[in-house]
Amino acid sequence: MSNTAHSIAKLAIPGAAWDPLWEELKLTALARVPDFNPQDMASTAWAFAKAGHAAPELFDAIAAGAARRVRDFNPQDLANTAWAFATAGVATPALFDAIAVEAARRVRDFNPQGLANTAWAFATAGVAAPALFDAMAAEAARRVRDFKPQELANTAWAFATAGHTAQALFDAIAVEAARRVGDFNPQDLANTAWAFATAGRAAPALFDAMAAEAARRVRDFNPQDLANTAWAFATAGIAAPALFDAMAAEAARRMSDFNPEELANTAWAFATAGHAAQALFDAMGAEAARRVRDFKPQELANTAWAFATAGHAAPELFDAMAAEGARRVRDCKPQELANTAGAFATARARAL
Repeated sequence: MSNTAHSIAKLAIPGAAWDPLWEELKLTALARVPDFNPQDMASTAWAFAKAGHAAPELFDAIAAGAARRVRDFNPQDLANTAWAFATAGVATPALFDAIAVEAARRVRDFNPQGLANTAWAFATAGVAAPALFDAMAAEAARRVRDFKPQELANTAWAFATAGHTAQALFDAIAVEAARRVGDFNPQDLANTAWAFATAGRAAPALFDAMAAEAARRVRDFNPQDLANTAWAFATAGIAAPALFDAMAAEAARRMSDFNPEELANTAWAFATAGHAAQALFDAMGAEAARRVRDFKPQELANTAWAFATAGHAAPELFDAMAAEGARRVRDCKPQELANTAGAFATARARAL
């Protein structure tokens, strides 16, 4: 049963037509969980998470059995189980605590993918596991040359997201990633840049290498990758004019594909970097004014701040934000209100 579920999930065939099959597999698995061995538990959880099929009762049953028998799991099963529960968004503190203790004890037996996936899972689930992260940091730093680009990017992302300081690990990843930056795909580049900026790790050689590579392949970036990369370089305070020029041209061309968060983050990044991009701000202003009701209060505040800081006149946008902000003022936090008010004052002062 677990092999069947695993094989179907690997096919990654979308569509509601598969729901009846997944429901049958869920009912079958629920009745058989007491008979599952560790690999059955890990494979079944992985399959349902990979397929995106909701099965809270099944995950609860697997969590109870797995937490009780976690010492019988091999490293891959531990990593797959953590990944599955994090991906499915199922909160199971007892299971994650048990996996953390066991994984930290046997961290040397994990392969690079297992280390990266375990770190990603704990960071995504928001589970604090300092002893596990310390053990993974030491092991990953020692074997960083064995990591694939995606594993390097995901490991950096996980430690940054978890807010876990790991200076030696970030230093090792920086050297290795800079050496192999041509092998990174756009998402790996964006996630690595975001991770180092978020962690506050200075890595000028890595950022220079990523800037050159990203500028060359900017057309392959999706809107989220463009926004995250711009945000990362601006946050890290890295001057990369050729990269910002390339991103500005590409983002302006595809602005309708950006969601409000991506639009706001891109505006914030260019304003923070002090990089002039008139065509981009024109495109962002028109798009934001048209979709202003879809913006969250923080996104409105950041967008207003960005246009005011950049000194880019956008009267229609500010009118739209003013109307929307007045309508939703009770939803705003004090800082968002202050930032928005300051942005409007700055924009008006520059217009006079």
